Parts: sequence; C-alpha cells; structure tokens
Amino acid sequence: NAKTPMRAAGIEGAGGGGGGMRRLLRMPPCTAAVVIVCVALQLYVFFMEPVLAHYTISARTVFYGGELYRIITSAFFHAGWLHLAFNMMSTLAIQGMLERKIGTGLMALVVVWAVLLGGLLLCAINWTMSYVTGGLDWVTQNSIGYSGVLFTLAVLESHRKDAPQRSVFGLFFVSSKVYPWVLLVAIQFLIRNASFVGHLSGAIVGLLLNFGLARVLMPSSGFMQTNVDPCLQRLPDFVRCPQDPWPVDGNCCDAVKTVVSGISMIFVGLYQIALECCGYRTDSPDNGGGGGGGGGGGGGG
Repeated sequence: NAKTPMRAAGIEGAGGGGGGMRRLLRMPPCTAAVVIVCVALQLYVFFMEPVLAHYTISARTVFYGGELYRIITSAFFHAGWLHLAFNMMSTLAIQGMLERKIGTGLMALVVVWAVLLGGLLLCAINWTMSYVTGGLDWVTQNSIGYSGVLFTLAVLESHRKDAPQRSVFGLFFVSSKVYPWVLLVAIQFLIRNASFVGHLSGAIVGLLLNFGLARVLMPSSGFMQTNVDPCLQRLPDFVRCPQDPWPVDGNCCDAVKTVVSGISMIFVGLYQIALECCGYRTDSPDNGGGGGGGGGGGGGG
C-alpha cells in the first residue's frame, strides 16, 4: 500500500510509548546519515587506532596551524564508545524531531552551517580568552564530538516545542525556550571534561539562526521545494520542506533575554536542589504549619 504523505514523512501520530519508540528508530535521511558517519568513524578509530589528536579542534591548530579540516573532523569523531552512544541517542531525539519539522534538505544545510560556524566560533572564543587572560591553555584546549552541533539543533528545536515546559533530569521544570541554556550549565556539573566553550558556541549559533541568520544563509522554502526536494524524495522517510520553516522572528533583546533566563534558571534549580539536600522543604506550608514552626523555634530559644 502507498504511504500517506504524513506516514512517508515519518510523522504518523501513533499513540503510546511503542509508537514513540518506533518514530524514534525510524530515522529521517539526514539524521540517519549523521549516525552512520559517526559510527563508521568510531569503528575506524577502534580497528585502525589512529592518533585521535589529529582530528580534534583547537584555536592553535586552526588559526595558527591552518588545519581547517579539523573544523569538520572534530564534529564527527568521538572520544570513545560511551561518548558516541550518548551523542547519537541525543541525535536521534533532537535532530530527528527537528528534521521532521524543517525538512531533510534544510536539515542537511543546518548541520553544515552548525559544524562550520560552531567550530569557528569555538576557536574565536578560545583565542579571545587567551588574549584577555594571557594564558596559553585556552588556545591549546582540544574539543571533539557532535555535541556542539546538538546544542545548535536543541536551541532551534526548543523554539518549536509544543510543550511550554520541559523537565531538567526530572528535578525541576523550565520553559522550553530556555531549556538548552539550563542544560548547558547543568552538563558542566554532571559530565567531566565536557567542553563548555564548544557547547556554548553551538548554542549561540542556534540562537543566531533562530533569530534571523537562517533566513540569510538558507535558501527559500520555494527554492527547496522546487529544486532540492525532487532530488531527495526517493530517500526512505524523506521529509519535504514546509512552507515556512523559520517561523520564529525576534531581535537581539529577545535573544539576550532567552540566554539570561536560561542561565538564571539553572541557579534557581540548583538552589532548590541544595535546599532539598539540606532537609528544607521547597513547597509552601499552610499558615497553621508556618505558625507551628515559628512557635517551635521560639520554644527552643
């Protein structure tokens, strides 16, 4: 039987957890290509044992050594199987969902721009910090992995999220728009040797794309539908470009407000967690309970 357009795009509304899992495993073409490339490169590292430092990115090797290829290789190589597994599971969830919303052709272009701009921005930030602080550690700091691109995609996807709030590791809820920025800070507390500058660079690129840069760098939806989609439509689970793939408009004030809100929310969440760990209740007691607590305090004094 011929698939309906929605089923062909891989976005059928199957209910229940099983339907959600099937949708996750049915990767759109661009998402599948990224997973295949990253897994293939990890197999190459496993069997051939090359020097992984030849594929990482740093301000020294890119700006001073002129090794521009590292901007690309650093995004698709990973430091190990666990690193790869974590990033690829996130790719299935984040990139797969975003590709179903903006189309396969545009998704490929977003990945290309995220890799290039994110890598250059990472080197620029590290070079600037080295110049300001006078320390060489910034320019020699190496990064590797697809997580920088994932932060770009997470910021783009968060502005298209239907749910108004998202849970941070099941501990507290934040607005969907500030979720990537909360995650940016939270990961630094949870994962050792996580590249904060790499993640930050990716998030900034996503913010710039979301607030106008995408309309400058990306072809129009009409061009994609007429010239690109017909060439890709035979791919399994191909997703056509929608009429308006970049519905979010904003300005610099909106972007700054989003970043500040996200970073401030993580500190609010950490404060709440600290109170819970110290035995304090973060929910508001009723008036009677509050009065009793005050009386108990007075008696103890």
